[in-house]
Order: sequence, then structure tokens, then C-alpha cells
Amino acid sequence: MDGLGETSRLPLFGIEEGDVGVLFGGPLLGVVIGSLTGLDRLVLPLSCAGLALSVMIVYAAPRHLSAWTWLHNVTRYILLRPRVTLGTPADAERASTQGGLVDRLPITLDERTQDLTAIERAWPGVGAVERSDGALQGYLELHPDTMDFAMSGDWAALQQTAATFANTEAEFPLRLYVTTRSFPVEMLVDRLEDRLEDPALESTPTLQGLIEEYREQRPAELDATQELHYYLGTEVDRFEVYTRNERERTPGEKLAAIPLVGVLFTPFVTRRTTYTESEIHDRMVDLLDRRLQTIDTEFVDQVPGWTTSRCSTLDIIGLAAQFWSGTSVEETEYRRESAVDAERRGDAE
Repeated sequence: MDGLGETSRLPLFGIEEGDVGVLFGGPLLGVVIGSLTGLDRLVLPLSCAGLALSVMIVYAAPRHLSAWTWLHNVTRYILLRPRVTLGTPADAERASTQGGLVDRLPITLDERTQDLTAIERAWPGVGAVERSDGALQGYLELHPDTMDFAMSGDWAALQQTAATFANTEAEFPLRLYVTTRSFPVEMLVDRLEDRLEDPALESTPTLQGLIEEYREQRPAELDATQELHYYLGTEVDRFEVYTRNERERTPGEKLAAIPLVGVLFTPFVTRRTTYTESEIHDRMVDLLDRRLQTIDTEFVDQVPGWTTSRCSTLDIIGLAAQFWSGTSVEETEYRRESAVDAERRGDAE
């Protein structure tokens, strides 16, 4: 196998060299089983059955994997994968809500927050929230380059890039949200004050006076200025986990496409697979991650100067709270120094 070039294949047959072992392994296995049974009449039928099975495995293997690797992965998944995965030990004590805030609540609310926000559940650690209809949503915060001095050609190129992505790559819904926040005037003032403390300004009094004037006037000019923040996201519906990849057929679909013989595999392709709730959630999270990665690589990376950052679950909840409450959700700094003073052993003695 040539890992850097084209795959080496056997002449005439067109079979990859890595699949030869699987192709001849089936007939050999049939011969061994027939010899162990002691019936010579079964050797030839079992060898033919093994050859047919080997041919189907080689034909059904995905294009990016050899038949042996694919057979090994499938066998390991069926025989060695864990059947049950527990988040906590089975004998762990479960926390009770008896006597908590719910029991002491003097009134009964007739309206839930979820009824207004349509956010049913937050999933920490996966960067997504679940809507009331069961769909998962995730977002990327866009950090575009400044377009203050952009020409008409720059705007046209950006529009063309977005149109190409939406028409060719985006096979899923897109959502764009724009929020406004007050300009961080305090940060600008702190930077100017740090600049004034630079000893190099003592030799340039004109520049020092200009910075002082800028520090006095600029905060008042930026008092009503708003910053725009852009969020581009997508969603995954529960039923999309059952949708098969249309770009490459599954092994079952490949076998079902064989003339005459493919009729035997049609029931296995048309039947619907039943997943548990945890499996559905895991598949939805994986599909959401792939879609956000597609947005990042196929759209944002194609625009010079643009970057993105994945919004965490806390970021999404904070944006929703900011929208419905009308106030900005700022990070609260509880402590700047450690609770216990650090001192040397010699000083303590």
C-alpha cells in the first residue's frame, strides 16, 4: 500500500493489495470448517459460501478504508463495545430536592421561562442548547476584519463568498444574529493612562499633550457608541440522525444495488434503526459539530482577516438572558486576591 500515492491494485481484478487477505480468507475458512465437520461433501459448498462472503465484504467496504480495516472495526464494534455506560457509580447516593426551594415556594407559576425563550434545556460541555421542539442549536461568534476603508470590490467579493457557501456547501439551515453592546470606554481609558506612564513620552511633550486631550474628550464622544457582535449558527433536528449520507452510499446500500442479488439486502436498507435517547443526543451533537466546522472552514476561512470562536453553552444562555431581560450580562469578579495569605515559613516563625 502506498500511503502517499495511489492505492496499489492487482492487475486484471482491480482489487487493492490490502484486500487480498480478506478475499482468500473466506474460502480458507470454509475449507477449515468443512474439514472439522468430517463431511467432505460440505467442503466445496462452504468454500463457495466463504468466497461469496469475502467478495461482498470487499465490495461493501468504504472507499477510504481497506476491507480488513473495515471488517476489524465492525467486529470490534459488535463484539467489544460496552453495552451500558454509567455517568456515576451505580451505588452512588442520589441528591434529593425534598425541603428545597420548590417545597417552600409560596406561589404557583402559570408561565415558564421556556415558554418565552423556546429553550428547553442547556447542555454544558457541548456548546449547544435544546429547543422546545427537540432541535439542538449551536453558534459561532464571528470576528470580521474592519471594513472601514473597504472598496466596492471588497464588498462584492465578500458577498460572492457568502453566496457560494450558501448555494453549494450549506445543506442545512443557517441563523444569523446581531447584537449591540456599549463600547468599552473604560478599556480605552486604561490603555491611554498606561500610555501616559511611558517614560518615552517625556521627550515628546506634544504627543503627551495629544494623548491627554484624547483621554479627556474621547470617552464623551463614545458614550452612545454601540459595538456590533455577529453570531452565525445552525441547528440539528432529531429526525436528521436517521438521514443517510447522500454523497457516499453505505455498505448495505452498495449490496442492495447489485442486480438480482441486491433484493436480499433491500430489507436491511429500508428498515429504520431504533436509537436510544442517549444515542440520538450523541448523534445530534456530532452532526452539529460537523456543521459548525463546515461553516468555519468553508465560509469564514475563505474570507481574509475573519476568525471565529465557538460559543459555549453559558454564552448562549447569557445572550438569551440579555435579550429577554434587556440588560447586559457581565462577568462578575468575586475576588482578586487569594483567601489565604501566602507567606514564607521563615516569616511566619
